[in-house]
Amino acid sequence: MEDMRQHAEPQAVLMPSLPPGLTAKQKLFIYYYLESPIGTRAAKLAGYAGNDRTLTSVATENLRKPLIRDALEEVYRSRMMSSSHVLAELSDIATAPWRDFVEVKTNDQGDTVHAQLRLADKIRALELTGKYFKLFTERTETETTLTPQSAAMVAQVLAETLLDMRALIALEAGQGDGMPVRIGTCPNSNESIE
Repeated sequence: MEDMRQHAEPQAVLMPSLPPGLTAKQKLFIYYYLESPIGTRAAKLAGYAGNDRTLTSVATENLRKPLIRDALEEVYRSRMMSSSHVLAELSDIATAPWRDFVEVKTNDQGDTVHAQLRLADKIRALELTGKYFKLFTERTETETTLTPQSAAMVAQVLAETLLDMRALIALEAGQGDGMPVRIGTCPNSNESIE
């Protein structure tokens, strides 16, 4: 079992600004929940009594209370990085000089015994930045098998679309009446083409 004495009482400086109306135990619960988001543990450290089942119920009840839930959400929001901040950090890493990524090991006399260039962080930062700005496109190929009937239908639709486009182009050019010619029929007649 975890020794409760290991956890010092939270100092006022460490406590987030909490709304009025919370009890001292609720404030401690919020503090400990922010430290480690395990409700049962936070309830126990905050001073609630009972076995693990009772403490779990207390934690669940606390997390459902609007004042506590809102206080936690506010702290999470204040700690969240904005997208521009993330991009700035990635940019700092991506544009850092290569010398910042050199790892040098020396012996007791100060002589270099090993040097290694580690660019994985720099490459990953460039990759993430590139993905954000959609500089890379991932292509996916899809294969499908058509039945002869499906293939015939696709061919029919494509042919009719091309004929419709041809008729529109002819109409715009001042030629023809703009009526598409359907496959299987003769123009200006209802006779079928065999």
